[in-house]
Amino acid sequence: MEIREAGLGDLSGIVELHSRARVAYYGAGGLPTEEILTPELAREQREGWAAAITSARKQVRVAIVDGVLAGVLAMGPPHSSDLDPRTTAQLYQIHVDLGLWGRGVGGALHALFVRHLADEGLALGVLEVWERNTRARAFYTRHGWRPDGTSRPGPARTPYVGMQLTHPLARRLALTLTSARPEPVDLHFRPRGCRFCPDRRGPHCKIAESLQPWPRPGLPC
Repeated sequence: MEIREAGLGDLSGIVELHSRARVAYYGAGGLPTEEILTPELAREQREGWAAAITSARKQVRVAIVDGVLAGVLAMGPPHSSDLDPRTTAQLYQIHVDLGLWGRGVGGALHALFVRHLADEGLALGVLEVWERNTRARAFYTRHGWRPDGTSRPGPARTPYVGMQLTHPLARRLALTLTSARPEPVDLHFRPRGCRFCPDRRGPHCKIAESLQPWPRPGLPC
């Protein structure tokens, strides 16, 4: 499996994968297909993904299995103005091709988000999930996410519920960086692309290069 940055050349494949995923989880929750796939929603969907791919603030990654687009991850600053982008990132979406469920694609994409928290020194991850999407909620729960008590209206009178993930290494790093007298993090390796010191020699850079997906590595989607 290869995971790389998405480009506009991936746009059609991402939209098609996202559409199939929407039919799967909204359909399982009782919504008819004609309410899930409409021309207006399809147009908004394509425009939204194109904007995310070209955004300077958001990141979109695709997983490729045997030369075929198998999954997609979108992440970036939190949507809510109540959350501080200096300490928090939002996992906007993870979608995996239905034929590859249970193969670890979702877990690998989720690990990239966790890695993003650690590399950027962000203590908190947030996301929203449709309450009836029990498969996704179970996936995030297995990976350490917990309900945060927030919600907003969703289709079929069913809300989108908020979940959050506190990354212990990133939280410790954030506390170190805001301390008047930074206390070195007692680990042995350095992450790629540290934004705090280009030469990667500061005490806050001693986070393991080989960080595994937290809290439990290797969980399949």
